[in-house]
Amino acid sequence: MLYILSFFLGAFNLLSFSPYNFKLAIIISFLYFFYVIEKSSFKEILIHSFLFGFAYFIFSTYWLYDVIILYSNVNSISAYILLTIFCAYLSLFIIFPSLIYFFSYKKLNNNFFSLILFSSSLTLFEILRAYLFSGFSWNNFGQVVLDTYFSSYLKIIGVYGCSLVILLLCVSIYCIKSKTRFSVIMFSLLLSIPFYENSVTFTKPHSSKVIIYGLQSNIKQESRWTKKSFTDAYSYYFETTKKIINDENDAKNYVVVWPEAAIPSLFKSYQPEIKKLYAEYGSNFDLIIGAFFKDEDKIYNSIINTKNNDLYHKSHLVPFGEYMPLRNIFNFLYKKINVPMTDISSSSYSKKISSFGNDIQVSICYESIFQHINIVDNENIKFYLNLTNDGWFGDTSAPVHHLDALRLRAIENERPFIRVATTGISAFINEQGEIISSLKLNKEGYMRFEVEPRTGKTFFSKHQNNTLFIIIFIIILISYRKLKVD
Repeated sequence: MLYILSFFLGAFNLLSFSPYNFKLAIIISFLYFFYVIEKSSFKEILIHSFLFGFAYFIFSTYWLYDVIILYSNVNSISAYILLTIFCAYLSLFIIFPSLIYFFSYKKLNNNFFSLILFSSSLTLFEILRAYLFSGFSWNNFGQVVLDTYFSSYLKIIGVYGCSLVILLLCVSIYCIKSKTRFSVIMFSLLLSIPFYENSVTFTKPHSSKVIIYGLQSNIKQESRWTKKSFTDAYSYYFETTKKIINDENDAKNYVVVWPEAAIPSLFKSYQPEIKKLYAEYGSNFDLIIGAFFKDEDKIYNSIINTKNNDLYHKSHLVPFGEYMPLRNIFNFLYKKINVPMTDISSSSYSKKISSFGNDIQVSICYESIFQHINIVDNENIKFYLNLTNDGWFGDTSAPVHHLDALRLRAIENERPFIRVATTGISAFINEQGEIISSLKLNKEGYMRFEVEPRTGKTFFSKHQNNTLFIIIFIIILISYRKLKVD
């Protein structure tokens, strides 16, 4: 029965995330998890932590099944097997911290400090998850602080620091009876810090607002590589851009943005038409687009300012979606998988482009979930621009979670974020992570954003995760010394 409950409460965690936002779910889940691992043997703790982690990840990433089925030759059974293997791998990032807890508790018999060690190690393993085997940083536990009192922690210690905060809050609640003094002190400290953080602003406005238009075509991914899709995309983006230009009349210095790989063709095939736009309508606008860019024998997923030719090539590609890992070794398997555009090249191009004197940091799609890719390069970055194609996700919760990742990045760096998506959700996010305006999923249209450029760096963007590592080191040192004494 407890095994079933572990699986259920692992899945129950997801209620803390959008679109449900029942934040207490993660507290309830971990309070139960702490209870069960305290009572478990070595074998039992392996099973409980596997079931808890597996359920959490499989319900977080269930949309991968649809992606596999829709865009490859893999059958449904094989898709289930692949998803199961992947989530079993992800559950290791719960299992190993649980084992650290087990051995510390078994040897030193102090549940409070053993749970603190568990919380610290789980945070470190969450960071490791963002890097190992190309990384997968989907739905970090710290993401639940969005729209809560604790969100100000993000600009100090980032999302992984918030994961630690949430876990330590659970520890302080769970151990309130056995370790009243320590629990109350830790709970009070964690609760009081945001009171001061909420009043602190690290960045400041710079120059006048920038007008930005984001176009959302709602061309479905399943038909994206057809001739009709090319024609529809070509017509929509050019005609809508012309309409915007005509509506603005003599307005100066505005930006029109197309999403990731807006037109399913190489940039050079429609570049002449873009040159005609500037020739006909003048140069008081910038057209920034997501496009497939060919350089010699390599194809890149890129962002291009078509007026000044500023260029960014995607650096962190999606494995099995944009490239096939170890293709030379496993090519015999990949021949059975027919996913389009899996020969994309990565690049170390600068993540910065410019528009009307504003330095803009950019990212493409999947890159937004990685904290380390989206830290402000320099304090003169005015705002962020993320171009994405979430049509891969279909009608799942993935686009909402993907959008929330950008909200985390906005608060961590205290910068406005503009997200332009092929099928949605396009949105304007302010420096506090608030969605000011958005276009719903699976809706055609465009939005006009007035973005206030900002300069400066947050405490987190200056020091990144170094502060968190110091905190964890101190926690581990204190815990170890305390455990040793006891």
